[in-house]
This record gives sequence, C-alpha cells and structure tokens, in this order.
Amino acid sequence: MKRIIILVLISGFLVGLSACTTKPDCEYNHTGTLTVINLDNTSAEVRIDGDLLFDLQPGQEKEATLASGQRAIRCFSGAEESEELQETLTILDCESTEFEIEF
Repeated sequence: MKRIIILVLISGFLVGLSACTTKPDCEYNHTGTLTVINLDNTSAEVRIDGDLLFDLQPGQEKEATLASGQRAIRCFSGAEESEELQETLTILDCESTEFEIEF
C-alpha cells in the first residue's frame, strides 16, 4: 500500500513539473526586437544610443535584438547633403517595434 502511495505522489510531482512552462529568453534577458525599414531612396546609417547598429540600402529592412527600455535612434542619410532623423523608442520585453526611415 505504501508503494502505491509513493508512486502516486511521484507521478503527481512529475506531472506537476511537466505542466510548468518555461519563459522565453526575451523575458529572462529583458530584450525586444527592433525592425528598421529604409523607405528612402538613399542609404542610411542607423545608430542606437550613439552606437552604430547597421547600414541600410534603399528599400532594405533589418532586425536587431535590443535591451528593453528607452532607446535613442538616429539615422543619417548617405546623400551628399546628409539628413538626420532622431527619435526615442521604447523597446518592450518580447515585443517587436518597427521604425521606418524616410528623409
């Protein structure tokens, strides 16, 4: 009888463990995704908090994983007379934020 009770307890414990869901990495790491789309007809340099993230050609789209929180994005056109876009974005845990470039 004791063996049956122990087996039932162990089985219940194992079922309980398997029912636990694991959090996605973005919740543990506090990260979100930024997608930048260059709608302009010139190339663009994209900087986040002053650091170069990537360059985009006209019509190109790129994605980056960033730490959650307020992020300053600055984009510079590759045109002869360089133009600049600047905005503050909020990156949220496990969410995607989209930013379109059009000088």
